[in-house]
Amino acid sequence: MWLEYFKAFGPWSLTIAALVWSIYSFDVQQQNLANQIEMQQRSAELARKQEAIKLGNDLLPWIKCEGDERREIALEKLRISAPEELKIVVAILEKCPKQSGGVGKVLETMRQQGSQNELEKAFVQLVNNGRQYQRNGLEGPAARTFAEAANSLPQSYVDDHIVNLDQLSLAQEAWSDARFSTASDFFGQAFRKVPGDLDFASSAFRSRPVQ
Repeated sequence: MWLEYFKAFGPWSLTIAALVWSIYSFDVQQQNLANQIEMQQRSAELARKQEAIKLGNDLLPWIKCEGDERREIALEKLRISAPEELKIVVAILEKCPKQSGGVGKVLETMRQQGSQNELEKAFVQLVNNGRQYQRNGLEGPAARTFAEAANSLPQSYVDDHIVNLDQLSLAQEAWSDARFSTASDFFGQAFRKVPGDLDFASSAFRSRPVQ
């Protein structure tokens, strides 16, 4: 009886088992790839933060109460490459006499730009992480990361027309409907003009993307 059953249904059973195993293996490979990319992104972010701290430490001797060219160069480098270190600069300059070296004006600029530049840099990092998932065919993680970026969209990227709001609206609608591949596609189009280099993330100092 069992022999007859196997002859009748065995080949189909083996085919179905092979298909299930193939799907399972593909899912495992995709998850492993996603985990690997996430680890790479975390390592890259840690390295970037360490570089920012090092740059801040290297430039601190240039941050003095007296205004000169070296101080301006140091401030510009920090604004572009290490905006998170501007908090330290502000703390140092706050101890200077307000009338020395135009400190009052510098402090006002630092306070305005510091948090904004940091927000813009974090946004661009998320977009680039999403692009990395997308390039590797991981539409779910790509859509999730793009959606996180959209939730922290800097107003400057809206004002400068860097982000396509129509495409962004379609992407968010697809994301809320769990249509991850479609969402990833629309997010990619919405963020097409977002710079790929973190050094051009700041609205104050980046070159405008090519139209």
